[in-house]
Amino acid sequence: MERNRLAELLAGRDGVYELARAALDSGAVLIDSDRPGLAEAFRRTFRRRERHTHRTGQASAGFADAVADLEACPERELYLIFVDDRPAGGYWFSVFLTSDLRRVVTCFGVAKV
Repeated sequence: MERNRLAELLAGRDGVYELARAALDSGAVLIDSDRPGLAEAFRRTFRRRERHTHRTGQASAGFADAVADLEACPERELYLIFVDDRPAGGYWFSVFLTSDLRRVVTCFGVAKV
C-alpha cells in the first residue's frame, strides 16, 4: 500500500487515526503486508496483547477500542499494516484494512517499551 493512499484512508477520523496519519506525514516507516491474514487469528492475538499491555502499564492509544472493532468486524480476512513512529518518540501503529484495501477497520498504537 502506498503511503499517500493509507494517509487518505486515515483522514477525517480523530484520535489514534489522526496520530497515525500525522506519523505517516512526518516520514514514519511504513511496513506493508504482502497478503491478508485471517481476522479470527488477529482477534485472538490482539485480544491477548491488549490484556498484556494493560496489565504491564505499557502506554497505548486506542488499543481497547481496536480490539472491540476487530470483534465486531464481519470480514473474514484483513490486511495488517504497521507505521513505526517510535524513533520520533511516537507509537508503533497497527492499521487493519479490509481485504480489498478500501477501508480502515481499526487502528491502535503502542509505545516503545
